[in-house]
Amino acid sequence: MINNRYTLQKKIVSGLGLANKGLYKDTKNKSTVFVKIGSNRPLLEREYKGHQLFYEKYKEIGKTDVVIPKPIKITKVKNNSALIMEYIPDIQTLASADDETRTKAYMEVLKLLGKVNKSFDFVNNVRIMKRLPLYQFSTIPYFLLKNVVHYPTHAVLFIHAFFKIMRNVPGWLKLSSYYLCHGDINVGNVLLSGKKIVLIDFANVCVSHRYYDISRVLNSSW
Repeated sequence: MINNRYTLQKKIVSGLGLANKGLYKDTKNKSTVFVKIGSNRPLLEREYKGHQLFYEKYKEIGKTDVVIPKPIKITKVKNNSALIMEYIPDIQTLASADDETRTKAYMEVLKLLGKVNKSFDFVNNVRIMKRLPLYQFSTIPYFLLKNVVHYPTHAVLFIHAFFKIMRNVPGWLKLSSYYLCHGDINVGNVLLSGKKIVLIDFANVCVSHRYYDISRVLNSSW
């Protein structure tokens, strides 16, 4: 139980993070909530702030096919911290979806990001970390090595893509970075609930160039 209010109903094993996740019963409101528990409070606080910002913009937009769960609060639990948010029922991952469904889900999320950025004011949101194009550029060797190791039969394809990317670096480094990005759009953070698409995990929210999230989608979907 968390703070004599939230009682564990079901543990959830998902994602690559080390945080403990589960469905809890809110004994005060008689509702089910999703809880993520971790020892790294600064990281959870950053996720909570990013989640809050996206949720505020999402509510301003109104009707959309993408759902962002409501962030409720962060609270202490023993030697850890707990991030509590709205629970969306009947969740399914994109991993089990067909290509058409997966592509549509990614496109709807990218459209939502475009709407969010119409009213985003970077100057008044200094709490969000900024990632210049140089940051993404510096990760390319890592991803090249990772993909070659995991998919050796496609090594020639990855190396060919690497040199094509390198030819465009001068223009890439000049991209302006005033765009609010989710920062980690992938098959584990874009989920399905009936006909709705659910966007979660805002730990990597950042301000970067407008192609940052698109590149994350391509990296996850190829």
